[in-house]
Amino acid sequence: MRGRQDLSSLPAELITQIGNRCHPKLYEEGDPAEKLELVSGTCVFISRAQLMNCHVSAGTRHKVLLRRLLAAFFDRNTLANSCGTGIRSSTNDPSRKPLDNRVLHAVKFYSQNFATSFKESEMNAIAADMCTNARRVVRKSWIPKLKLLMAEGDAYSAFLPDAKMEADALGAEPGFEPNSLEGAETGGSSGESLQGVGSDGGTLF
Repeated sequence: MRGRQDLSSLPAELITQIGNRCHPKLYEEGDPAEKLELVSGTCVFISRAQLMNCHVSAGTRHKVLLRRLLAAFFDRNTLANSCGTGIRSSTNDPSRKPLDNRVLHAVKFYSQNFATSFKESEMNAIAADMCTNARRVVRKSWIPKLKLLMAEGDAYSAFLPDAKMEADALGAEPGFEPNSLEGAETGGSSGESLQGVGSDGGTLF
């Protein structure tokens, strides 16, 4: 059986600050790995430990709570490749899709229950801002890789002049001489030489 030290519930100090605005299951001890339905009837689940961490980090700040919840449900790459709520379409990259509307609706509903004055327009703006920040972080993570690729490209291009000079030295051919055609005509027609190449009677192309 699981010991009491493995059970978790909201800290008493936090409860005195926020009252009964959290998920009702958080006020009683339970398994941290237990899956809780964020809002009844939405089929959007989050572990007790994750939801508790969101509340502990946010405290009384409802905007921070929304950000923590969004980060719990959507990883950085998902946010970076999304246009947020989809209210304002992305002109830079039309391929960006809105976040999962079912999850987004549950998160906003839960946050609005926590702070009834929380306007949906504010929540949409926060979601869009998180997507923008995620793209910035992902872009920065690619800068060292791009610099490495550019450095490798510069190192490769440094060999190109030497390679070109070597090719010119080895593959130098005499200039075009019209008189050389006379010898070729006496040796046979060009049609005969092509027949020699395609002796099986097939076409070249």
